[in-house]
Amino acid sequence: MHWGFNVFPAFRGTGGRLISVSPDFLTITARLRYNWRTKNIMGSVYGGSLFAVTDGPHPIMLMAALGPESVVLDKAASIRYRKPAYEDLTVQFHFSPQEILEIEHRLKHENEFEYEVKADLTGKDGSVFATVERTLYVTTRQYMAEKRKARQASQAQAEDRAQAQAQALSHAADPGRFEAQQTVGRPEETDDGKDLVKTVPP
Repeated sequence: MHWGFNVFPAFRGTGGRLISVSPDFLTITARLRYNWRTKNIMGSVYGGSLFAVTDGPHPIMLMAALGPESVVLDKAASIRYRKPAYEDLTVQFHFSPQEILEIEHRLKHENEFEYEVKADLTGKDGSVFATVERTLYVTTRQYMAEKRKARQASQAQAEDRAQAQAQALSHAADPGRFEAQQTVGRPEETDDGKDLVKTVPP
């Protein structure tokens, strides 16, 4: 995980680097360097870097803890800038074992739910320069597949309804086009003595 994050182009582009990953994957620490690549026009750390360096660790940590059948996605995020930063910053991502047990319990009894996490970007003396709050969407691969199938079925039904409505409108605009029939061959006698006319659509 340490190597993967640090070579991943999207994460490298934030200016951040992972500096430690705990053996149980429940704690990750990253550093955001203060240099020409992460400065804004005022000389402080660029707000986009502060926000982007927190993108990714929480969902990946939680999926690692819950197992391969779990799915964790970012659903919402917000950042509060507390003061300008003119130094390297550190951010720690953490789940406690109790949190993991709680999430596992919820996942067994709920198909999907949201979970709130928070990360502070701190300076050398521990002061907080920015706080990022994220809403994680937690579910399972099976439930996501079921939702996808249901959504596809709903879309197919909507398309069928739209097609039927279009045909109805066309029929109302030009009823003769749908009522016209073309006689093919000669009439044939039926058992009741009535003529049967073979027809095909115009």
